[in-house]
Amino acid sequence: MSEFPPTPLFHVSEAQMSPGDLIPPGQWGDSVLSAGEEHFFFFREHLLEIWRQKFTSILVSRFSCTFAFEELKQAQEYATESECIYRVVPVDPTVVNARLDMVWLTWMGDAHTNSAQVAYRCAAYWAGTATSSLSAAVNPIWEWLFSCPLRVEAHMPALSAPPPSLAWPPSTPRQGA
Repeated sequence: MSEFPPTPLFHVSEAQMSPGDLIPPGQWGDSVLSAGEEHFFFFREHLLEIWRQKFTSILVSRFSCTFAFEELKQAQEYATESECIYRVVPVDPTVVNARLDMVWLTWMGDAHTNSAQVAYRCAAYWAGTATSSLSAAVNPIWEWLFSCPLRVEAHMPALSAPPPSLAWPPSTPRQGA
């Protein structure tokens, strides 16, 4: 599923960084695995990893990658008040990567989701399917997974307005992209 990534890309982190700094792969995986079952997303991430290994040809793991958003506005909506947004580039743009719609991850955790729906959403995530294929009221949130470090190019401004809801089913179209 490796594609040539667009530029610019955007990374969200609590760490204070400067242009030229490198963001190493595996930080998310380390935080999930070190916290174990106490981590809020522990079981979701393990399901995603098992699915990736058993049912896809995708080589980059969420446990050992760096993440980047395709759109600045989506990175701004995702970031909390304590997080910074950085414009980034992969150190090696030809490295193994995947472009995936992270709205599927939100939908996997919905309160009234049954196991068949979780499996469907997990498969759709790893297939790179846009959530907009189910509803025109949903805008995909494209994240890139890279098996290499990201280089910080610049610090980006935060968003002042609260993010829109990603609840399923979508009740109203999201504005903007």
